[in-house]
Amino acid sequence: MLKGAKRDRDGILDGFIVIEHRGYPMLQRGDRAVSGEVYWVPDLCWPDLDDWEEVPERYRRTCVFLRDGRSAWLYEAGSEQR
Repeated sequence: MLKGAKRDRDGILDGFIVIEHRGYPMLQRGDRAVSGEVYWVPDLCWPDLDDWEEVPERYRRTCVFLRDGRSAWLYEAGSEQR
């Protein structure tokens, strides 16, 4: 599913928190900072990832800016998980 993906430098994202939903961690907008792994993912992988992450039912994919200025896509909790 992630063929061709490459690990990048870790990043820090402001304005989010980590919540747990049915035993899985999820990002949700909040008042904290979250640090984590960052990957470069080929465009052809996104449709399969969206299906795996159950977009838009469980998650939504959002473009954000990390603290260091890089833009990144992330999956955040959909409205029903909030």
